Amino acid sequence: MAHSISAQNLRFIFIYKQILNYSVKKTLYTAEKTSERVQEQRVEFWSKIRDIRVENLVFIDESGVNLAMLRLYARALKGKRARG
Repeated sequence: MAHSISAQNLRFIFIYKQILNYSVKKTLYTAEKTSERVQEQRVEFWSKIRDIRVENLVFIDESGVNLAMLRLYARALKGKRARG
């Protein structure tokens, strides 16, 4: 489904980009996800929890989470990550 951008939204985008030195961003995962440091941390995490007995684990049901509710756009200064 194509999204149309209203004239008002275009004006705000222009203000953010040109006047305030912000950029509009869209990512659904972090760039560091595949970095060597993060991969090492994942291996370390799994090595720590592999000895925990299943009876002592708590599983959280996330079936009520709707990914369509994710914010697809954010604003941040150019060269900076949008967080939140």
